[in-house]
Amino acid sequence: GQPPPRLRAAVPTCPRHDTRLRDAGPRPTARVLAVRVDGAVRGRFVVRPEASVVVGRAPQPGGAVTSVNLGPLLGQEAMRWVSRNHLRLDLRDNTLVVVDSSTNGTVVRTPGGAVPLATGQGYQLSPDDVVELYRGVELGRPDRLRGGTARPASVMAEAPTVALRLR
Repeated sequence: GQPPPRLRAAVPTCPRHDTRLRDAGPRPTARVLAVRVDGAVRGRFVVRPEASVVVGRAPQPGGAVTSVNLGPLLGQEAMRWVSRNHLRLDLRDNTLVVVDSSTNGTVVRTPGGAVPLATGQGYQLSPDDVVELYRGVELGRPDRLRGGTARPASVMAEAPTVALRLR
C-alpha cells in the first residue's frame, strides 16, 4: 500500500514521488447499490452519471453501459422470471432512476407500499426504496438491505488445511 500524503511546508506531497499534489476537483457523484438474493447480500455495484447500469439474468454489455449479471446467483424459478436485461439504472441530476425493461415486470418497495413498473416505465428512487426483480431478488442501498452475507456452499471452504503423515 501507498503511505498517505505528507505535508511539506503546509502543502500535501506525494510520499512516493515527492511532488506536490494538486486538487482534482470534487469527487464525481456515484451511488452504491447492493444485491440481496434470498436474504443474503451477494454483491455491490456503483451507478455513475456517465454510464447506465443494466441488471439482469445475463445482460449484454456494450458502449457506456455497465452490466450486473445475476444469473449465477439465481435459482431455477428466479432464472425463468428475471429477464436477460431486466432493468436499467441511471443517475440523473443526483437522482437514481430505475427503468424496467423486463418481460415480467419490476416492483419498487417504498415505505408507502409497492409500486409496480411496466416495461419502459421509469421511477425515481428514494433512499429507502428497494427494487424487487423477483421474490427474494432485491436491489437497494447497502444500509437498507439488512440481512446476512453470502455463505459458501460447503463449510470446508473456510476450514484449515492439515496434512497428516501416517507411518
